[in-house]
Amino acid sequence: MASVSNVHLFIDILDHYVFYFEKGTPLITDRFVSGLIALINEHLSGSSDQDALVHYQQILKYIKRKKANSTGSNQKFSKIAC
Repeated sequence: MASVSNVHLFIDILDHYVFYFEKGTPLITDRFVSGLIALINEHLSGSSDQDALVHYQQILKYIKRKKANSTGSNQKFSKIAC
């Protein structure tokens, strides 16, 4: 089980994953992004780091906005579970 102190690190990694996922890096898939979101959700409840929580919420809002605006060939964000 990961330490609660690692939640901030997981959120920073998610931020980078979303960036490279959007750029089309083939090694960063929707499954990796979704898995990292699940991991963060699992460990976030014990964290008292408000900065990390705000950062995480901003990333989720960005993903949800991309999902809502995904049309035609730009549907890769629609597969991310968050």
